[in-house]
Amino acid sequence: MVIEIVPYSPVYADDCRDICVRTATVFKGNEDLLCTLYCDYYLRCQPHCCFVAYDENKGRAIGYILCAQNFDDYRREYLSDYSAKLFKLSPIAYITFRAQLRSEARIAGEYPAHMHINLLDGYRGLGLGRLLTDALTQRLLQLNTCGLHLCCGADNSGARSFIKNTALSYCKNTTERYTTV
Repeated sequence: MVIEIVPYSPVYADDCRDICVRTATVFKGNEDLLCTLYCDYYLRCQPHCCFVAYDENKGRAIGYILCAQNFDDYRREYLSDYSAKLFKLSPIAYITFRAQLRSEARIAGEYPAHMHINLLDGYRGLGLGRLLTDALTQRLLQLNTCGLHLCCGADNSGARSFIKNTALSYCKNTTERYTTV
């Protein structure tokens, strides 16, 4: 198995969308909704802060880390460009997403970058999440970005295991529904 961590380029867009759908813990079966929530913005608006784990034997990306460098910019741009589509796809997802944005805004001053990370089954537990996170943190340091956060469902055992096994730590505003690190 030869896997390389590489900067995102549009050639990986379909793989990233596929990874987003296949690793979903919510809204399963709704590809457009999942990619609107968790993938498309980052690939289109923040590609310089995205990396993929590329399996040379499979000839495809098998994981990614997607990041918005500045949460306040992300929130403003997302609400301007994607919220109407999100509401049309699922009013419930739209309301939940808005609540999550309000929660994350409380820590965005201290941890302005916002990320998502996913690996396909069969590639977890190999240290690839750490390598993706390292690539992203190096990029953020080059961009003088001082902090990084992610938010996951409190019942997302895979994400919680990843957090435990990396240098990430929990923020003070962790709630029963969402964990912010």
